[in-house]
Amino acid sequence: MLPEENDLLEGDFRLRVLERGGDDCSTQLTNHLLLQHPKVLVTPHCAFFTKEAASRLMQTTVANIEAFINGIPINIVT
Repeated sequence: MLPEENDLLEGDFRLRVLERGGDDCSTQLTNHLLLQHPKVLVTPHCAFFTKEAASRLMQTTVANIEAFINGIPINIVT
């Protein structure tokens, strides 16, 4: 993942970069140049997106809901 990657994906980043200036401007320009380089291949960040991962996510979600309904919550984040 590139720093400030979302800005690059949201249309014309140049106007936002000029408005913010500073280090953010440098990061955006570097990212833009990197993405335009003919020897650079950028792939999506989707390592988690497999059938197995989606199945585990659904199983965990169902288990969490069932446990909560039964008054014994699990996987509690504090």
